Amino acid sequence: MWTFAEYRDDHATAHAQKAIELMKANVCERICFDDVAKSVGLSRPHFFALFKEQTNLTPNVYLKTLRMQEALRLTGPYLVRAAPDAADDEARANMMYAGMLAGMTFSNAGCH
Repeated sequence: MWTFAEYRDDHATAHAQKAIELMKANVCERICFDDVAKSVGLSRPHFFALFKEQTNLTPNVYLKTLRMQEALRLTGPYLVRAAPDAADDEARANMMYAGMLAGMTFSNAGCH
């Protein structure tokens, strides 16, 4: 038989994991935390508190970290060289996209 604390911990972990999966699947898109909270069945304040409790990071910091990792993944092969060759359009395009991705902003106060 489960205790209430075990039941709560299991559900908190499941909510946080679902939110992480949503963020990873949409890392290159504008993400509205109100929508993420609704999709995991929580209010926005409850979602933020639970996410921080489970990950030790706020959803904002976690998402920014994911975006930085994606930017590094996109530019990684090109960081070895000091600068891409003038003819290397793909490298320039990936570096520009990674820069945009890393600099994406999102609102802490809902969707805009």
